[in-house]
Amino acid sequence: MKEERIIRDEITCPRCGRVSAYVEVIKDRSIELLCLKRHLIKKVVFGKAEVELSYGEKRIKLKCLVDTGASRSVISKKLANELRCFLPLRKPYELGTAEKEGRLRIVGSCLLEGVVFQGAEVPGRILFEVAENLREDVDLVVGRPEIDAWDVIFTPKGPRPRRVPIKFEII
Repeated sequence: MKEERIIRDEITCPRCGRVSAYVEVIKDRSIELLCLKRHLIKKVVFGKAEVELSYGEKRIKLKCLVDTGASRSVISKKLANELRCFLPLRKPYELGTAEKEGRLRIVGSCLLEGVVFQGAEVPGRILFEVAENLREDVDLVVGRPEIDAWDVIFTPKGPRPRRVPIKFEII
């Protein structure tokens, strides 16, 4: 599947320096943003993965969206409430999304220990931002910080950790 559409938004190409509209090329598991001269501006890779979340005695298995374009990892308020891990913010804020006018309203956080990603246990605790308006078909987005920390690679069968068990390094 390959689909192209021109986005009428200003963006600067790092190669040619032009500020113009850009072309979004949607492939099977990635989106490429190209300037009108077809220079690559950004490539976003995404996929679905099996994850198990636990908080206290509560355990939930689900599919999550793994998105290299997401600067944060986000959990739906519904799922955070179900896990009983929701910690409200005094001052909610908004995060922009890939959709031109899309905004996520971040109303709290959820600190989880005992996350299992594609069958591999993730050591330590993971902080998820809680969004009250995450898409209905998505309850969890694993973003770039966790993708990098867990050393996730994207394969034809979907995202998975490069090494199991997952180990963190401080260099």
